Formats: sequence, C-alpha cells, structure tokens
Amino acid sequence: MNKLYGFGNALIDIEVSITDRDLDYLNIPKGNMKHISAEERDIYLQKFKNNIISYQPGGSIANSIYAFSDNQKDSFFGCSLGQDKFRDQFLEGFDNLTSVVINESDQDTGVCFIFVTSDGERTMASYLGANEDLSEKVISEDILRDCDAAIFDSFSVFTSSGFKTLKFCLDLARKHDVDIFFGLSDSELIKMNKEKVNWIISKGIDYVFGNKIEIQTLCSFCQIDNNKIIQTNGKSGASFNDIEVKAPPTVVENTNGAGDAFIGTFIANLNKKDITQTLTDSVNYAARVCETNGPRQKKRH
Repeated sequence: MNKLYGFGNALIDIEVSITDRDLDYLNIPKGNMKHISAEERDIYLQKFKNNIISYQPGGSIANSIYAFSDNQKDSFFGCSLGQDKFRDQFLEGFDNLTSVVINESDQDTGVCFIFVTSDGERTMASYLGANEDLSEKVISEDILRDCDAAIFDSFSVFTSSGFKTLKFCLDLARKHDVDIFFGLSDSELIKMNKEKVNWIISKGIDYVFGNKIEIQTLCSFCQIDNNKIIQTNGKSGASFNDIEVKAPPTVVENTNGAGDAFIGTFIANLNKKDITQTLTDSVNYAARVCETNGPRQKKRH
C-alpha cells in the first residue's frame, strides 16, 4: 500500500525508569494503561522528575504512521493539538515525513507517561488534554479518497468526540473503497467498551490488529474472521492468516512503540510482498525499535 491516512492521539511520550514497587504506587496493572487528570500529570512530573529518560513525540497511530512513512510511502495524520511547547515538539517528530491535519485546541497537548521497568515492559498513564477535542475536522475527504487505507485505534475512538470522528471516517472510507485497519490498544479499555467494539467490527473492518492478549479479549465477546486478524506475539514474533514468523534476537531497551512500528511497516508492505516476507520485515523493524529509547526508529532516508 502506498498511501495511508490515520487519525488518533497526538502525545508527547515521557519515558520514566521505575521499579516494580513504583507500579504499586501508580495502581496500574503492569503492561496496561490508565487515563489521568491534569493534576495527576503534574504530580507524576514532580515525583518522577529525576527518573525521566526522555521526551519523545508519540501516540500509537502517530508512531504507526511514522513507520509507514519510513518505508518510503506517503502518509497523512489527523490530530488535535494545544498551543504549547509540546505542539512543536510533536510536529517536529515526524521529520517532515508526514502531512498533518490539525484541529486547534484550547487544552494542553496530550502527554503519556511510559513507565519502563527493568524487564523492558512499559506501563502507561495518559493525559489526553487536547486529544479530547478530536473532531471530524482532522479527516480530509479530498486526501482520504486517494489513500489505500485508513487506520485508527481504541485509544482515540472511545471518547465521545473520538467516536464521532470514527463514524465520519468510516463513512468516507466506505464511500471511496478505502481499506480500514482497527487497532486494539489495551485489553482493559476493550473490555470497558464492548458495545462500541462490536459496533465497529460490524461495520466491515478489513483488518484488526493487536497483541495476543488484546486479540483474545476481542474474541471472547465478538466474532471476527481469522483472516482479518494481525497479531503481535512479543518476543515470539507475529502472525497473520495462519502464518507465523519469529522475532530476531534483540537486546531490548524498552518495548514502547514496537507494536505500532510493526503495523505501520506491515501495511506499507502488504500488497507488494508475500505475507511471510511482509511479516518478517515488519517484525525486524519492530525489533529495531525495541533497541532504542524512544517509540520510533531513526529515519532511514
């Protein structure tokens, strides 16, 4: 596929090195995510100020769009941003690889704390901020009609504004025969929004992607064809259409953004290679992301 349109949360990832004991304080199950208020954001910034590893542009779909673009393809990303220092940092993070359609918000640009434990696992706390103002404005029909696929995930579509944006995007995608990729981000979030997930799947989604736990959670309450499921299996690799590939040996710095990078690369190579090669290239790209401190590989061109 050569052109991809995505929309989703625009975030600055604040990576923080913590211990398992710190996770007890955060009250977030390891490997999961919770939403936090502006007050909690400020508390975390103060409490963990000496443990911050980096500030990196992030957001799951934004990371996938970046990986797609890094495979020398054209991409477009719709998002909502505030008028603050993080706005410029987020936009600079695309390295001019992607065209961005922006909804202007009076709220602060969103941030996501990526709490990284010694095993490389990441646990997240997200302040949505400006992302709560995501709207149909971030979807350009003139651009979408010329794209091969559209991508979004459960992180961004379960707010009221995000769900409206989803419906608008689905209608346009179906009108212009654009393939749709839906990401299952966070199993607890999926459980909390079963009705919406069932509705989304019922609209003829072409592909669903997520890790093994997220896919199992979906299949526990929703029927979906196996040939629509793209599954990441962590250190074990990934699978699609009963084809599995192993991940290469990797020295993991942290896993933040690996799944995002995988799916971006997978979409970029879906129609030009056989599935085994597409899976292999995508897993290898994701592995390189695991070897970095941020959620994205440094651009290659």
